Parts: sequence; structure tokens; C-alpha cells
Amino acid sequence: MQEFLKRLIKEDLKMNPLKGAHGIDSENINEFLIEPKLEKYIGSSNRNDIFEVWTVLQENPDNRSGYTIFYDPEDKGFGLGLYTSDDQLMHLGFYGSFSKTLNSM
Repeated sequence: MQEFLKRLIKEDLKMNPLKGAHGIDSENINEFLIEPKLEKYIGSSNRNDIFEVWTVLQENPDNRSGYTIFYDPEDKGFGLGLYTSDDQLMHLGFYGSFSKTLNSM
């Protein structure tokens, strides 16, 4: 899954420009991409809803804060998440492609 996600992101970035959302653009995107890892996200409207998805980007990789981008293999698309004040990952919604998700931050 990890190699598949890396290829998927790379292909998407070749075809779609980044708008520089939150200071992330084509020049520095590699600073924010992480080794894809399977993690649990809680639902934004119901914290009892649990989503197991692959985190691929962290806005602040050094201190577990800010936005994340994840891939959901069931929905075959990318979505936006964030770290809550109690250090949980929260699922905010799906946007489809990686670039569309990043540009929606």
C-alpha cells in the first residue's frame, strides 16, 4: 500500500498544480509528505466513529499539530484530517484527489 500511495501522489502532483495552501507548494511538498502509515481517525460529528486510513501528509510533522491528509482505501480517495487538542486524529471529510485535498486546506 505504501508504494502504491507514493506513486498515486507523485502522478497527481505531475498533473495538478498546488495553490500553496498553508505554505505547502510544489517546491517544498516533500518536507510535509510522510511515509504512509495506517492510523485511526475519529469522526468530526461523532467521536465514536472510527476510520482506519493511511496518513500521507502532516502540516507540522515535528509536533503533531495542524492538518493531515489521509487516503481511504475503501473510498479510494484522499481526505483532510487534523490533530485535536487531546492529540487524536479527526476525520474532516473527503475531497477525492491528493491535490484537491491539499488545495482545500
